[in-house]
Amino acid sequence: MVNTTPPPPVTTLSLSDKMLAGPSITSLVPIKLDLSKSNYSSWCFFFKTHCEGLEILDHIQHKEASTSVDVTPPPTTEWLKVDSILKSWIFLTSSEVLVRRLAKANPKTALEAWTFLENVFLDNKRTKTVALRGELRVLDMGNMTVDEYFAKIESIATLLTDLGSPIHDDDLVTYAINGLSDRFAHVAGIIAHRDPFPDLDMVRSMVTTEDLRLKHKVTPSNHITTPSAPTVLLAESSNRESRETRNRDSRGPSSPIVCRHFARTGMCKWGAGCRFMHDSMQKKNTVSQQSSLWSSNSSRQSGTSTGLQGMGQAQLLQLVEAQ
Repeated sequence: MVNTTPPPPVTTLSLSDKMLAGPSITSLVPIKLDLSKSNYSSWCFFFKTHCEGLEILDHIQHKEASTSVDVTPPPTTEWLKVDSILKSWIFLTSSEVLVRRLAKANPKTALEAWTFLENVFLDNKRTKTVALRGELRVLDMGNMTVDEYFAKIESIATLLTDLGSPIHDDDLVTYAINGLSDRFAHVAGIIAHRDPFPDLDMVRSMVTTEDLRLKHKVTPSNHITTPSAPTVLLAESSNRESRETRNRDSRGPSSPIVCRHFARTGMCKWGAGCRFMHDSMQKKNTVSQQSSLWSSNSSRQSGTSTGLQGMGQAQLLQLVEAQ
């Protein structure tokens, strides 16, 4: 038996249904348009790329003026639905500040919303161009890292391109090497004498390589600190010699060196100023008293030298022992 039942009709999704069924626009345009970040060029790139894939780029582009008089047909319901969805995408991918400004402007179509944002970012082109070129001319690396420094240069260059005043690659490289810090003076000189002049990407690569080399050079290497290391042995030897020298010069109680005159007579005319050690069991005040007594006796003996010359050897020994 032949089946005469007709096949079910093929359901074709409209463009607006495809736009609603697809992934979220915030995942397809990964950045939000923001005045403070100056990311208009990047935002345009992602947004236009997605619209081009859906073949709806004509909704946000101005039509070229035509010499012939064309009668524009009224928009269809599907066109209005697509345009409304596209306008909501513009709102969803903009920052809160720009959303408030868009809501105040109340654009009727996606083209009006797109044109409004374009004017916000590209208004006063001449004034912004002069300011950006001046900023690039005096830009200094300072405490910025290599990545931050070149990202800043690329951001300014992108804004100048958006304003219709792109900067030449040679000028961009000149500004970049002039703003480098002093520690990159060597590589800056090499770049300046390259022929042909390198582009900004090559300059960034050379400066990054030099930065890594300098960081590795500054980082202290790990020295061997085992007891068998020459440096450690030399330090230990020097410390040992210093300790031995201090011990030899010490006048502490353990020193075996004794003043010979004190050992023989029990007195020293130098007293505490003697460089030898006296009897450790004797008190310091006794040494001082004997030193004073010896000094006074020496003075008395010097005054009566004539009388001592007439004394005999036995009398001199008795006088010394009495002292």
